[in-house]
Amino acid sequence: MRLPCLFLCLPILTGSVFKRGLVFGLVPAFVQLFIVFPLLQHASVLGLNFGYTTPFFIIFLNLIWGLAAAGWLKMIGG
Repeated sequence: MRLPCLFLCLPILTGSVFKRGLVFGLVPAFVQLFIVFPLLQHASVLGLNFGYTTPFFIIFLNLIWGLAAAGWLKMIGG
């Protein structure tokens, strides 16, 4: 069921490095905020039990990671 969702991202993944970085960064951020925190950590959705700035830090750090991953893929020719 989740596999068709990946096919929706295929046209974005051929775009600029910035767009690829956004996709690479936002997907794990949303997984952590909406699946890992509520189901595995038994915290509230978005991890608000850890503090009100938690979602901002998660999204920001995952965006940095996504941009670095997209830049690395472009650099190695991927």
